[in-house]
Amino acid sequence: LTLSITPVYLVEISNVRYRGVLGVIPPLFTQIGLLATYLAGIWLNWSNLALSGVALIIPNVVFIWAIPESPVYLASKGDFAGAEESLSRLGREEDPTQFYKQIQGETHHYSSPDLYQVSESSSTASESASSVTWRFYTHPAVWRPTLVCFAIMFFFQATGYNTIIAYTKLIFRESGVTMDEHVSTGITGGFILLSCMIALGLSKVLGRKVLLYISSGGVTVNLTILGIYYYYKGSGPMDGFSWLPLTCMLAFITSFMVGYGAVAWTVMAEILPSSARGNIYPFAVAFTWVCNFCFALSFGYIQKYLGSFSAFWTFAGLSLLGMVFISFCIPETKDKSSEDVAEFFCRGEASPQGSTMTSVSDLTNVI
Repeated sequence: LTLSITPVYLVEISNVRYRGVLGVIPPLFTQIGLLATYLAGIWLNWSNLALSGVALIIPNVVFIWAIPESPVYLASKGDFAGAEESLSRLGREEDPTQFYKQIQGETHHYSSPDLYQVSESSSTASESASSVTWRFYTHPAVWRPTLVCFAIMFFFQATGYNTIIAYTKLIFRESGVTMDEHVSTGITGGFILLSCMIALGLSKVLGRKVLLYISSGGVTVNLTILGIYYYYKGSGPMDGFSWLPLTCMLAFITSFMVGYGAVAWTVMAEILPSSARGNIYPFAVAFTWVCNFCFALSFGYIQKYLGSFSAFWTFAGLSLLGMVFISFCIPETKDKSSEDVAEFFCRGEASPQGSTMTSVSDLTNVI
């Protein structure tokens, strides 16, 4: 639920100028929480560790009751007075005009002249609603960004990040670093946190697409080098290069966090139309964990039958494919309005002149 709602909420309440930085805040605090858990695990048993987590959840639940509802959600329900009140509570008193301009811009581009046209055979209200629902989700303004979101999540997991992080202890050991496993886990967590802080700074100056591209490139290079190391290691000891796997793993973590780990969730929320965002985003999140399960399961089999180098090269090849996808299929969303993003996905979708336009966002009142 947290992964499904938080990025969407941040995109809907924030000004375009601050979305990138705000989008990195949840991953940053997630890593702070993980690092605190790693360190607490050195001294606390599992039951006390779980109780300490509960103690932090209680104030969070109380705080949630105090935050305003999303103005985009309120506007989609026709509660424009509530949307303006929400904007005021968010400190965006000067934004209502710009807010409605963005919604109208999105409406203009996410349009089709025949969305409300129901076939003559659809005689009942339920059939009419089903027809509108079908037209809604098969509209290019909805299905194109939806496919992009699912692809982003596929390539997110195709980096093998979660699987390789679980491989950390072995990489530390093979690099000749002998230390308690809790300490090595804490060092990894601290490096992840540092990488997220770097991402926070980069998000202010670089575009989201650029960060994703850099992330894919860095992941590809480091996984390729890891694969080469383990390929030659199978032929004999590589004592002179024992430092290489640990260095590559830390560089891999940094590369992943500055792009995929920091801004992928925000980009997904930004490219989906506001009228479909709440319905589609949770499925994209569910899809990423299905992919995570499949990659984690396949990693063990590839490692067992083909060797570790094959597993690393597989992830590297998929990450390289992700670079190509990012280059051609993802729009830049930094400092871009919904209208700007809509133009990217609605290229070649000209509406006949003189026709009555029915927007995707209006369809939510019918569905």
